Amino acid sequence: MAPRLPFWKDLEGHKLSVLALYRQMLRQAKLFSDDVQRTYLRAWIRERFRNSRRVTSPKIACKRIEEAKQFSRTMEKAINGDADKLNWISDLAYGRRGRIAMVIKLISNYKSQNKPCRHLTDMRPHTSIRHDPHPAYAIPFDQRVYKPPEHVLSITPETIRQQQLERAKANQIPPSELVVHRVITNYGYQFYRIKGRTQPHWLGKLIKVLTRQSDRRSKQLQGLEELLSDVKEEEQFLKRLGVEDSGGYIPAIQYEIERITRNIIQSKESNRVKHNVV
Repeated sequence: MAPRLPFWKDLEGHKLSVLALYRQMLRQAKLFSDDVQRTYLRAWIRERFRNSRRVTSPKIACKRIEEAKQFSRTMEKAINGDADKLNWISDLAYGRRGRIAMVIKLISNYKSQNKPCRHLTDMRPHTSIRHDPHPAYAIPFDQRVYKPPEHVLSITPETIRQQQLERAKANQIPPSELVVHRVITNYGYQFYRIKGRTQPHWLGKLIKVLTRQSDRRSKQLQGLEELLSDVKEEEQFLKRLGVEDSGGYIPAIQYEIERITRNIIQSKESNRVKHNVV
């Protein structure tokens, strides 16, 4: 017996019926005479079906399909002249209830002077924006429903960029007043800085890389010094015991002490040269 396909992959039993319901609701949305209502229904029907396409739970999928069928019956009654259903859809489209009403409240209370209000370009919830971030899926705010305040409309990416350029020009120091001075970091690195200008991004990354290298060399030098101390203690211990050098232990220890000492001197010299060169 062949295994049963999941319900969301069964074209005959699920997917085709959902697509048929989706097309039916879009056709119903076109029958409304008010352009604001048509725009609202068309945009949000697409958004709800698109946001539900990732559902894999049979219980949640059946619930959302039933909600879509109920909304389709509501639109059908509104088209046939039911005043209550038509008023309910009109309240949703004109922002007297529902998602648009909440967005209108957010826009009217928006006070930021540093960035534009994102709800003007995309009214969708955070989950929908996270799943479909492309601007082609965005639902812009319909200003026929509500006119945002001037301080919200005036804040656009272009105006923010222009304000930043104006502030940069106002804070720019004339070349005659610029002072070049030398900065020495805690690790001994030397950099030339220009007073009155911000530190470039590449310089910050370079300082970070050099700091990590200095930490790594410091840990290596510390390990060599600890190893040298242990070897010297071993040598003193053997001498106190009076062990005869029949196996060549003492020369081997002395050779190891000389080798570690040379490595320590080279490491210190390398650190000093690197600091001066930078």
